[in-house]
Amino acid sequence: MEQTFFPVTRREAERSGTKYSSEKNKNAGFPSRLRELRKKKGVSQDIVSKELGVSKSTVGLWETGDTLPDAKAVRDLALYYEVSTDYLLGRTDISSLEMETREICNHTGLIESVVEWLHYENSENMEILNLLLSNRKLRRLVHCISELKALIDESSAEFQELTENLQSDDPDDLEKNRFPICRTRKANRRFTHC
Repeated sequence: MEQTFFPVTRREAERSGTKYSSEKNKNAGFPSRLRELRKKKGVSQDIVSKELGVSKSTVGLWETGDTLPDAKAVRDLALYYEVSTDYLLGRTDISSLEMETREICNHTGLIESVVEWLHYENSENMEILNLLLSNRKLRRLVHCISELKALIDESSAEFQELTENLQSDDPDDLEKNRFPICRTRKANRRFTHC
């Protein structure tokens, strides 16, 4: 089930021939992110509405996905929650306003909390971290863990496919999966060198 970031209006649902769902809208990325930010800040919809100069019901409608804020309100929300508008609009999962933090996250793939921890960590611990990361055996271990994760993900996908086929009423699907062969055997051989 694909989750959309922005809620779908009734008109958009009609145009695309899909069923309108207020539950799906509430669980869409944008309203979920707004609720998450408000809860993280520890404030009520009433406080947010007063800070932004909108009604409490407007904030509620944004958070349930029944309406979307205009450009000015998006800017105001980003300023209030101290996040980037790109984060608020789902263009990135990096919420930091710090350009340097965003660039480091984008370049390295590290999450914000790790980058912030590294930024504030003392030099002695940074030396230890550098020693660890420059160790060839540790890097090999990380590589092997990554391969193991890929195997688990691949096996999970195969299991899901097998389960769906076993639930099928099509006799060809049932016959094909009577004695399933695990396609990850090749991957298992690849992993043994770790």
